[in-house]
Amino acid sequence: MPAKAPLRGALVGFGFIAERAHLPVVFSNRKDIELAAIIDPSEARRRKARELKPHVPIFSDIDSFYASELARSVDFIDCCAPSALHAEFAYSALERGYHVLCEKPLALDRVEAQRLREIARRTGRTLMPVHNYRYAPVLARVTELLRSGAIGPLSRVLMEIHRPSHARGVAEWDPHWRRILRWSGGGVSVDHGSHALYLVCNWFNLLPVRVDGALSGFGPGIRGWQGTEEDAWIEARFPVGGIARIGLSWRSSARRIRITLVGERGAIFVDDSRIEVSRPVVGGKTAWVREERESDWDDASHARWLDPVLSEFLEAIERNDALPGQSEIALHCAGVFEDLAITRASAASFGVRPAGSLLRDSQRSLRLLGDPLDIDKDVQGKQGVAS
Repeated sequence: MPAKAPLRGALVGFGFIAERAHLPVVFSNRKDIELAAIIDPSEARRRKARELKPHVPIFSDIDSFYASELARSVDFIDCCAPSALHAEFAYSALERGYHVLCEKPLALDRVEAQRLREIARRTGRTLMPVHNYRYAPVLARVTELLRSGAIGPLSRVLMEIHRPSHARGVAEWDPHWRRILRWSGGGVSVDHGSHALYLVCNWFNLLPVRVDGALSGFGPGIRGWQGTEEDAWIEARFPVGGIARIGLSWRSSARRIRITLVGERGAIFVDDSRIEVSRPVVGGKTAWVREERESDWDDASHARWLDPVLSEFLEAIERNDALPGQSEIALHCAGVFEDLAITRASAASFGVRPAGSLLRDSQRSLRLLGDPLDIDKDVQGKQGVAS
């Protein structure tokens, strides 16, 4: 049987994540994928791409690529453009018959999400978000513990993600694009809120039925930074009583992630790369198990966590799955970003710190990640963790 031809991909956006993670992981370490093209509007970044990949065609814009003869031989688009452009690039690629691997978030409002959902279903092309935090070793271990029933059915998650600042982009373009609304689509609630939301959805194995949120810390009104928040508070409620409370900050004194997961028969505590599991034992005492899972949190590229996401993408293409479970999570959570944008716009316009905002209840049908969910039935036993 002849060897299967490798899939050919075009890398859209050649910033920090593309250079430090996608180029070495997606396009350099595998024999089943080839890099066909790189697209970036920055002349300096195109020079860098030519330096690193001198034999790969480079384009200054996506339309020039689509108009080229080369585009006919490409199978998928790998989107590493700024967040506010993800939905537009993903839609145009799906519409033209390409599969799409896309950095988070896939979409920032319900209309964008529904358009992506419809075009993926219509074309049958796979749309996959890069939900890579699931593969940080410490968080992958949390998932294993939940799957094994270590603490029983999950009921509460408390999560804090602390950063001393927004992540910097490449100097040749704009290292502060995450603070400019037209590129980022939002501040910490979009950048780190995306990670937090897909993690808790995976751990509950459910989509939230209600989300509340508040934003604060609207930075100095220079260089377009006004309107991108540095702090966010999100509360997501899940069927059968599950709740997740998420605190996010870009103005902490250090990089740190802390998570508490509470189940019926114990709790899991995460502090960066350290895990502690507590369970009640006979006599009113508590048994503790402690372990370390080094996760390279200081490496902002998170390149180590990308390969398993890529494998999921290729497997979804192989089984003709246009909207894998991670895509459903990402598209569902677009409504959260839309409603948070309302409070962001209000704060930017009036210069006030919003006391809070009630996000609209989700009217979409609830589903387990892969199976329909009938909320009139007892779903306690169905809670788990999606693969």
